[in-house]
Amino acid sequence: MRRVVLIHTWTLFGATAAMAFHIFITAAGDRWLSPERFGDALGYGLIFGHIVALMAVGVHLSSTRIQPALLRMVITGGVGTALGTVAWASHTVLYLRNTSPDILILVLGGVGLTVGIVTQNVFRIPRVISTIIAFIGIFAAVMLTYLNFDTYRLAPQPPMALLYFKPEYPTLVWLVAGMFAALIAVTSTFSFENRPVQS
Repeated sequence: MRRVVLIHTWTLFGATAAMAFHIFITAAGDRWLSPERFGDALGYGLIFGHIVALMAVGVHLSSTRIQPALLRMVITGGVGTALGTVAWASHTVLYLRNTSPDILILVLGGVGLTVGIVTQNVFRIPRVISTIIAFIGIFAAVMLTYLNFDTYRLAPQPPMALLYFKPEYPTLVWLVAGMFAALIAVTSTFSFENRPVQS
């Protein structure tokens, strides 16, 4: 139970901070200290963070109860991807007000969110490696979808991105996306145990 609380707490903190920071930095308007800006960042950040924390706990609990490694990989991957997809859907629908999101983009984001946690739980790899895998998964999903959007930004119907950035600061895109991915990657893999693989 203590392990579950740690996983939930750390992941909630990291995912909330990541999304809140992104919303705060990229929100429209010039009033940096406005209540609306803080409210959106904290409120929508917490919604996203809670779902990602639930994803991490769901992956952990399902992995501890399933012994065959292949079945464990399938179930934890399915649980993680489903809840990761819901996390991105909450951000897209509630904050961005996109009521007809591209489901494939959301699923890609769900896979990106969960890949590091699943590999650590299935293969019991060291935390450093799972953190790197988690970072790559999240960063790749965010940047691939944004760069695709940016390429066709002026099209009548530009493709959807998981996160949007201010086009007037192109050099900050990589930094903000990197910080977003790093916060979630580090905190979501921090509290997992490195146990021997049970096949």
